[in-house]
Amino acid sequence: MLQREQRQRLGVERGRDRPADYPAAKDIGDECDVAESRENPNVGGTSRLRGNVTRRERHRRRCHHLLIARVRALCRRGTRHVLALRTAIDDNARQPVEHVTVTRHRCCVPCVALCRDRRRSRRAMLIARALQAVYTDGPWIRLLTNGPEIRLLLLTPEVLRIRASFDGAFEEASYSLVTTAWEDRLDPVLGEERTRVDPLPLTIDADEDDHVLISGGRLTVRVDRNPFAITVTDQDGQVLHRDVPGIAWQQDTNKRVLHYAVAGEHDAFYGFGESTGSLDKSRRALTLSPKDALGFDPENSDPLYKHIPAGIRLDRATRRASGMFWHTTWALDLDLAREHSNYWPRRTRMRADGGDLDLFVIAGPSIRDVVRRITMLTGRSAMLPRQALGYLASSMFYAELDRDCDQALLNFIDTARSEGIPVDGFQLSSGYTTQDTADGPKRCVFTWNDDRFPDPEGFFASMRERGIVVSPNVKPGILDVHPRLSEFASAGVLVRTAEGTQSDAGGANGPAGADGSAGPDGSSGIDNAANHAADADVAPDAERGMWWGGPGRFVDFTSPAAREAWATWLQEAVLDKGTLSVWNDNCEYDSIVDQDARVDFEGHGATIGRLRTVMANLMCATTHDAIRAVDPDARPFVVCRAGHAGIQRYAQTWAGDNFTSWRSLQHNIATILGMGLSGVAHHGCDIGGFAGPRPGPELLLRWVQHGIFQPRFSIHSVNSDNTVTEPWMHPSVAPLVREAILLRYRLTPYLYSLMRRAYVEGLPLMEPMVSAFQQDPALDTTSSEFMLGDALLVATVLEEGARTRTVRLPAGRRFHELDTGRVHEGGQEITLDVDLSSIPLFLPDGAILPIAAEQPMSLTGAGPESLRILCAPPAAADGPAEFVLYEDDGATRAYERGDLRESTITVNGGDRIEITLTRSGSFRSPLSHVQWEVICPSSAPYWVQIDGERIDQELHRPRFDAARRAWHYDPELGRALVRMPDDGADHRIVVSVEPFDMIGM
Repeated sequence: MLQREQRQRLGVERGRDRPADYPAAKDIGDECDVAESRENPNVGGTSRLRGNVTRRERHRRRCHHLLIARVRALCRRGTRHVLALRTAIDDNARQPVEHVTVTRHRCCVPCVALCRDRRRSRRAMLIARALQAVYTDGPWIRLLTNGPEIRLLLLTPEVLRIRASFDGAFEEASYSLVTTAWEDRLDPVLGEERTRVDPLPLTIDADEDDHVLISGGRLTVRVDRNPFAITVTDQDGQVLHRDVPGIAWQQDTNKRVLHYAVAGEHDAFYGFGESTGSLDKSRRALTLSPKDALGFDPENSDPLYKHIPAGIRLDRATRRASGMFWHTTWALDLDLAREHSNYWPRRTRMRADGGDLDLFVIAGPSIRDVVRRITMLTGRSAMLPRQALGYLASSMFYAELDRDCDQALLNFIDTARSEGIPVDGFQLSSGYTTQDTADGPKRCVFTWNDDRFPDPEGFFASMRERGIVVSPNVKPGILDVHPRLSEFASAGVLVRTAEGTQSDAGGANGPAGADGSAGPDGSSGIDNAANHAADADVAPDAERGMWWGGPGRFVDFTSPAAREAWATWLQEAVLDKGTLSVWNDNCEYDSIVDQDARVDFEGHGATIGRLRTVMANLMCATTHDAIRAVDPDARPFVVCRAGHAGIQRYAQTWAGDNFTSWRSLQHNIATILGMGLSGVAHHGCDIGGFAGPRPGPELLLRWVQHGIFQPRFSIHSVNSDNTVTEPWMHPSVAPLVREAILLRYRLTPYLYSLMRRAYVEGLPLMEPMVSAFQQDPALDTTSSEFMLGDALLVATVLEEGARTRTVRLPAGRRFHELDTGRVHEGGQEITLDVDLSSIPLFLPDGAILPIAAEQPMSLTGAGPESLRILCAPPAAADGPAEFVLYEDDGATRAYERGDLRESTITVNGGDRIEITLTRSGSFRSPLSHVQWEVICPSSAPYWVQIDGERIDQELHRPRFDAARRAWHYDPELGRALVRMPDDGADHRIVVSVEPFDMIGM
């Protein structure tokens, strides 16, 4: 009896972290004794035989009889069940390891979980080394190992969820997923963003001595028993995922979780959010733990600002792609076959600071297929206002003037217009919030500096009159010297200390380094927490961390009350001044040192270490809601620097504070391309560089010539030499800078249609060559060239002093120089002569490119009145090419109600080039004329028809330009021009390029 009480007390202590659905430790101890007494009268009593039985043997007997007792208690049919029980002893831990194979009756399996849980409570590190049982539980396949339980679920025919839980809870509480097949505690938080689908069935096809075969949808899963390993293949036998046997699923003694997967010798890796260096991440180590990375090295810095654990694996031998999404908000690091070992195959490793190992395996076979499915999980990119595609001006300089910053900004817009440069937005830096405090001037969120902006409402009104959308900078940190700290603290919206006591910021360094070097605001960043003792009683439970200008506190966006309060303050201090756009900044929360600080987590509580990566998403979602509360029909325009998987649902984003250099220009391209493959279509890098010295004339020009093709086009700077990066700052290249920006504006009908494609399909605007031309292995690492949609190959000049530009053209297509019409066969490297005006662009066969015929100077309104649509007919053997031209009002949510127009353009090649135009939607387009430009370099057409009727040819270009409906051949560019009114109807255009003999005729 005394021994049993001791066991009970020990079991209660060790079982304190045991999931609620597992038996209590007291029941375990009782059942052990009951079972042993029933089977062996000597056990548990004082018989003389007890002294002849070793403690190990008694332990073995207790576990054996425990299994029998639980089977009988749970099933009441123990004799009908087939159990193979093998008991082994772990010599090191002196714990039993039961391997149980269950067939026919799944209700016996809880016995295995019960015994495994007893072992788990005593064992520090957990590793899935062997499969003990497998059974079906509704849509789930449950794999019971000697380490964690692992569950499989088929979300779609191509997406398999594999989840290992080390605490057995399998909690569903996701801010990340918008498509699920299960109930989630955060369903009410995501609301209409989330779609619930029915999971597809998984079937156990074979249960052999050494493995189990499971199938469903397009996928097959093989589970090897010992050593334990999961392999996923598609219907063609292509391996999508393969565990390293025996070590794949682990939790270490620090509760970090690790996964090891086999990497093929020919595997390349892409995506994984925002990172520096090359496009292919194979043999790289990456960290996904967002940081405020001011002036980062574009090749080597790690990490940057995002946490997006979504990646793509390309088998270079088979040219087939697969994807992976690690469903976690914990900081993590990835080793993508960088580490080598004599004992294990080439492999990848994912290591997260906590939580479950929750992996979504995604089938391809194309990279585009994988991106579509990643964004099916995490959400498509937002449908932003059209003005988000315009030139977004910014500089910290304007908002840091001592006074009259508003007038300086209005003068900047007027100057741009006088220089012939269109502008659609201004990103207003946080200097507008500067307040005099006990520690000097400091940025204090939700305040306005009266000297700099004496009339915020008037300022916003004046900018609106000029067609400018202003995005004020808003930060989630609150300095200890903030005049409204008491108000924020009393609202209970702040991240709390782990112990519930006032925290010390650990020296309270600001964003500057520990060495006291100046931060971006010019302050030393060093502050003694004792100087703020007066604030200790204001927010005694709020966690302190480093912040801009001194120690500060941080808003907890996992709290519904905090989100509600923040939306109110945002409306009062910013939105009601006259804007529907917000720039959320410094949302990384990386200056909170104590990762055990507490957050609300929708009332359930958690650590900041678990949820800091998702704060930016929740801040942006709150901003969305606040904007829609002010104007329910507004299309919110939110900009954000940080972000977790799914940030694309809310915001346009960028790669933070890059450094001014040619290296940044060159290597930032791969960063943007990688974000596109991770599901974030609206991304960019500051044009001209943010930190460091001013860009020289050539660097600024080349950066703008490249930047006009980025989804986010913003010139933003805080130059260290007190200069301001503006388009006209270098008169010697200002005309060429202007021409590049004007080209951007002419391309907006195309860019806006690509934005719609990203909203519907999740595909990037800026796409790497390996994705667009997956079958060409020569392009696997290319980032100096990229595709803008399907129609433009961009090969801008990136080298200082360059006089030539070498381009590797993809195999299998012809490519047409946009400016000259020259034709090049694909699969070769060509070298072009270039000068400062050169922006090399190519149209591949099959390209369909709409361009504004008249030069737009603003993106307000519903779009251009006339279009040029360039068509490079595909080879007849390649089938038709297709593009959807998208139009709506560009500003409101009317498109959600069907007030839009989609014009599907289909082009078939051959001797008779056929173009079909099919319209849908109710939007009344401002288009009045369309000019088709059909590339046919070999000869002029024989005739042209519109809807079966031949139209007149005009040989004289001015007469053609004045005609309402006619065609003309441009021999210099090798294009047939077809002009027609846009009446909103469907049409069919045929251009005959059949060979004919005019002399013979």
